[in-house]
Amino acid sequence: MSYQVLARKWRPQQFEEVVGQEPVTRTLQNAIRMNRVSHAHLLAGPRGVGKTTTARILAKALNCVQGPTAHPCGECPSCVEIADGRSLDVLEIDAASNRGIDQIRELRENVRYQPARDRYKIFIVDEVHMLTTEAFNALLKTLEEPPGHVIFILATTEFHKIPPTILSRCQQFHFKMISHQKIVEQLQRIARSEGVSISETALEAIVHASEGSMRDAESALDQIVAASGLQVRDDDARALLGLVEYRVLESFTEALLARDAGRILELIQELADHGLDLQNLMKQYLHHLRNLLVIRIAPHSGLLVVTDHEREGLSRLAQKFQEVDLLRFFDLVSRTIQEIKWSPVPRFHVEAAFLKLVELQRLESLETVLARLQGIPAERAPATPAEKKSAASSSVPEKPGDWSQELMRVLGKEKASLYNIVKRAQQLRAEGQRLHISFSSGDDLFREMLQDRDNLEGLKQICARVAAQPIQVVIESSAEEVPAGAAASPAPPSGAPSQDDAARPFLDLFPGRITYREGRD
Repeated sequence: MSYQVLARKWRPQQFEEVVGQEPVTRTLQNAIRMNRVSHAHLLAGPRGVGKTTTARILAKALNCVQGPTAHPCGECPSCVEIADGRSLDVLEIDAASNRGIDQIRELRENVRYQPARDRYKIFIVDEVHMLTTEAFNALLKTLEEPPGHVIFILATTEFHKIPPTILSRCQQFHFKMISHQKIVEQLQRIARSEGVSISETALEAIVHASEGSMRDAESALDQIVAASGLQVRDDDARALLGLVEYRVLESFTEALLARDAGRILELIQELADHGLDLQNLMKQYLHHLRNLLVIRIAPHSGLLVVTDHEREGLSRLAQKFQEVDLLRFFDLVSRTIQEIKWSPVPRFHVEAAFLKLVELQRLESLETVLARLQGIPAERAPATPAEKKSAASSSVPEKPGDWSQELMRVLGKEKASLYNIVKRAQQLRAEGQRLHISFSSGDDLFREMLQDRDNLEGLKQICARVAAQPIQVVIESSAEEVPAGAAASPAPPSGAPSQDDAARPFLDLFPGRITYREGRD
């Protein structure tokens, strides 16, 4: 067969043609120009981003008849043979299938011989992380001090598996995932050259599925053209890539908001009937949740790559969620993706995950629960007279125009931190455009906390909203008197913590009082 797939046909032949890896290619070109080429290189990064391609271009640059040169001619016997993978002096070794110590010993024997024709004998070891520990150890000495005519280029997708002893002997070049826009631009160039008519929507779907890999994107385009012909339809692109339309993701989210578990199960049934890979569904829904988070937190940041229609839908849905809800959803969907990899029945995991998402919306934050518990009297020992007075003073009587009760309700629901401070007030009184808050001398810490600029401004804003007018907050301090005849609280034993230090944070969160025992607990 004479046909050559797009990924091979469009493989870069010059450093400038490598897409999205400018820092790496620029460094290698400068090293060649300055005659500072290392004897060992390590190229690390995700799949399909140009590691092996860059290794071959470097080999051509070093062995070109006109070289060493940063711009190999591509026409001399050396350049042509390296590009075709049949050069006697550039040996490509797949470490995944040649990972043992015997293969590395053979490599060490080959290192001793001079190049057959070219300037350097170059060893390109792909997936080098697959070598065994013994093989790595056998390679160490040769890698550190090879003969002058030998250059090693190691490539790996799993940098963390490379032993430190190997890393210390190599110049390291880290390849990154290729940006969305750069892949789109490259696919557009390929499509124009090949006479393929394809919409931007279909290109976006290809790029989304490729996850930053140029090779995956080119292979996907090749497959879609084979299925659709030179006039690519959007539906064909989505079907071949196993992608879900945005409107389906939107339907899932609307069903979650409505807590309609039945509708969710129907949607999963429809997708399963069409043969959709449910793991792809969860991956795309994870991406959808990320978009909802981004558009809620930073809608104008430029972090979203979506159509205008999708942006409009995301903006509408995002306003109906809290950030904490979306984060919980994100965590659950992430774990489900890992679980269904090994499940014999992925559909059941997907159904259970979406049903859990429905129930997650019923959960309330710990702060909200604690704020509600503050208003529920606990079953405990009879209150002391001082506690009775404090409870009586903190309850706000209903008076015409007195909106302090409504204020406490709103604080408990929206701002638990302020609620826990204000509830310690001995007196809370709303009069016209003023809110009077009085603390006893024993609660000076809370008075100071409320006087903090951020807390005070936050309280003023909520007061203005509750009272529907600007409010001045007046914070006062008054001495708390013990009623006549009240029993004095027992003195704490020597060395015991006082109520104002270690125990205070616990009393802020949970109803209770401090008592002391004589002797040891």
